[in-house]
Amino acid sequence: MGWFTLNNIIILSVIAILAFGAFAFNDSFATHFSEDTKWQLVYVTDTSVCSNYDYQSMVKYDTITEKYLALYQFDNTKYDPLCINQNRYDAMYEMPDDLDLLVLVYSKNVGEVELHSEKMGGLFMHSGEDKKFNNAIILCDCPNFYYSDPVWILTHEISHFVLYFLEFDIHVIEDLVHKYDDKYDECRSDYDDSCESVFTKLYVDHMAYSFSVMPPYEDAIGISEIKNNHVEISKPLLELGKVMTQWWTVGKISEGDYSNALGLLAIQNQQYNDAKHNVLFKDGPIAKDVVTWEDVLLADGSDENKQDVMEKVREKMKIEDQAFQQTDFTGLPYWFKNTAKYWTDDKITDEEFVRSVKYLKDRGIIREHSLDE
Repeated sequence: MGWFTLNNIIILSVIAILAFGAFAFNDSFATHFSEDTKWQLVYVTDTSVCSNYDYQSMVKYDTITEKYLALYQFDNTKYDPLCINQNRYDAMYEMPDDLDLLVLVYSKNVGEVELHSEKMGGLFMHSGEDKKFNNAIILCDCPNFYYSDPVWILTHEISHFVLYFLEFDIHVIEDLVHKYDDKYDECRSDYDDSCESVFTKLYVDHMAYSFSVMPPYEDAIGISEIKNNHVEISKPLLELGKVMTQWWTVGKISEGDYSNALGLLAIQNQQYNDAKHNVLFKDGPIAKDVVTWEDVLLADGSDENKQDVMEKVREKMKIEDQAFQQTDFTGLPYWFKNTAKYWTDDKITDEEFVRSVKYLKDRGIIREHSLDE
């Protein structure tokens, strides 16, 4: 049997397995090979140039973000903060290619239009399958009695991000919102001794001031990897994948045919509804009834409003444009051949190999294929 025919049989076998749903990815992966989370704080002002107050606020929120992530012992690297006019932000700002989390702070006039008009003081949103990419926190630098303090909102949303990224149970996030957020708002108007356990203090050196922030969730402190970090893969597909990989590593099939097969393995995950991978956690006005999980997920109690807000924010964040960085790389990278060899020799787990495959797909190094390609 010639190699051309054998290759076609291999690919058709993969298609048959996929058609019966034998292969299933978990809906999130930590696929960045730079393991820490990269973030940047951008302060957007309505004035033509950033004022001294704007710059001071930029540094304040940047410092608090950095210090608060440190409370979680959450591995991260930050870009220098940026203060920018709203028109310049809309027209010119581009997120760095490897940015995982954008922290966007609106000045008072901008935030009242962009957030308060939607009954939000701040929000955390994520778009896409991989929790590592396309995360944004947005808040308004506009303290008032209708919403929580902006610093509190910032740390509230960072907690949402960390807990969501680490895949804690949804009720943990809900309990966190109930336990701390509502109690903190009560304490602002009626302080008693029980309020001392509701917040933690963060000191900002250049302001010589300690800010009240949401206490980090204790069970999440020091966790550097996603909690539910598993991949479900059928045994028949694993065996087939290992045979294909062994043949490729010893030169029995070409790199192009092997890459095509990997592309076929990846197509099943696209069957999920995209809406499943879009989330939005928001901080609403203080004057509210008992918060339900639906209230937290939906911008104002309706799915229609949630979608409107997310589309607007996604456009601002340019998330769709930078969802996955493309590359001009031709061929499979050398490190992947080593990874494949380690997998066939049982030196790395199935999950590690699958994540390597998904990393290549997300970077455009391998692409999905339809049956007629």
